[in-house]
Amino acid sequence: MNIPLLEIPMQSVKTNCAITGEPLEMGYPIESIVPDSAGEFLDLLSGNNQSFLSDSTARCFKGTWNMGAWIFFEDGTGQHPLVARDAALKQNRPCWSNLVRDVARNRLNQQVVCILTTDFKKRLWPRAKIGVIGESTLVYIHDADLNISDVVCINWLKMIETLNFIESLLNAGYSKPSVFNSLLNHEVASKNLKAAIQHEKRLMAIRQTNEFKFAYLIAQKKI
Repeated sequence: MNIPLLEIPMQSVKTNCAITGEPLEMGYPIESIVPDSAGEFLDLLSGNNQSFLSDSTARCFKGTWNMGAWIFFEDGTGQHPLVARDAALKQNRPCWSNLVRDVARNRLNQQVVCILTTDFKKRLWPRAKIGVIGESTLVYIHDADLNISDVVCINWLKMIETLNFIESLLNAGYSKPSVFNSLLNHEVASKNLKAAIQHEKRLMAIRQTNEFKFAYLIAQKKI
């Protein structure tokens, strides 16, 4: 993540990190890292009453420009992807839609920390968990419209299958809201009602799955 070192002296301690729980011999007092305005920080402590942070934890918290969506792999490499393909191209960053397919081709069975969020003001990294790319991959999804902010388990390949289906509908002219709610209310459905009904039946069977939620958030039309 290229987070810079802190220009704050560490203290010699014999305690555990307030977020990760790792044993500490050196640490930063929470009050030297966390401002009073960071009310959501209390949610991250999960009942841990320790008052010190490890170096990496403190640097992550202070490096607020690193908030948002991230994906890291066991070899130490990471990506800071965007949902919108055109914005990703302009910023020379990966697009989620392309990235998840590359991951399926090149990263199966590798450990991963994956955070998909539409709110770049939320510090979600302390809540994420390590998963393995495959049939039961742990990912953190945060989206207010979907009313979800939690670690969920997805089948990565089924998620891509769902993504292919959703993007085919978007490329056919359906809107994202219609994919989420009902294809039959969209004007495209009237052009081929039989096909629309079949597609809608398939969506009804998968809309409540975690694979659908992940794929829906990152789905894009072709440019």
